[in-house]
Amino acid sequence: MPGLKERILHAHGGQRWSQATEVLASCSVGGIELLSRFQLNALRSVDVHLQLAQGRLSLGAYPQPGQTAVFTGAEVWIEDKQRRRLSQRALDPSRTVRPWPLWDQLDVLAFVGTWLWQALQSPFLLAAAEVECHELGAVMVGAERWQRLRVRFPPGLPVLAAEQLIYADATGLVRRVDYTPLHYGPWMRAAQCLDGHESFGGFIFPTRRVVYPCLVGGHLARLTPLSWLTLDDISVIRGQAA
Repeated sequence: MPGLKERILHAHGGQRWSQATEVLASCSVGGIELLSRFQLNALRSVDVHLQLAQGRLSLGAYPQPGQTAVFTGAEVWIEDKQRRRLSQRALDPSRTVRPWPLWDQLDVLAFVGTWLWQALQSPFLLAAAEVECHELGAVMVGAERWQRLRVRFPPGLPVLAAEQLIYADATGLVRRVDYTPLHYGPWMRAAQCLDGHESFGGFIFPTRRVVYPCLVGGHLARLTPLSWLTLDDISVIRGQAA
């Protein structure tokens, strides 16, 4: 019987991911994580483009028309139509977002870029040889039995956290991811709940993600969601088969 990692990969598109080169989508992001940093204008229907081989993610017409915001994991910048950099910042790989109460546009880009960078290629990342995966015992969530996979990503990947706990349902679809957000530090545990799974050309993506504080015992503080992300119009570009 295939292991949990293989079942997760199969449920989200399987071997198609080996040919994927780019992911395009429309995204919206909001929540108190942005509001509490005095960022009142959440992202609404922003076009996002992820180049998988280069690890480059860009947001079109953001933060305003005629500009493009770019995230690479190592740095973020905003450029104009002539690709002249209007502002830029190198990122601290241990934290990504600066520990300041007041965010600017580059902080928002680092926060959103990290989330989207992982969200748009999570199954692709699990297939990497350097990623360590360990199956844990199953748990009951309501009337469902969810399997758990502890994942450790290698240094250098701009993911939400180096170690994450993935919950998958009986079909292999990822339904929840627990982690310690880099921009909070070791005292904060969060759980990202995924739903609205849809097929886009045979690639399966959750279209809604909500992050909650994770309490002792894995319970969620559902009355205080931290942030949310929705994806629409997803398209995966595939190269030639090897």
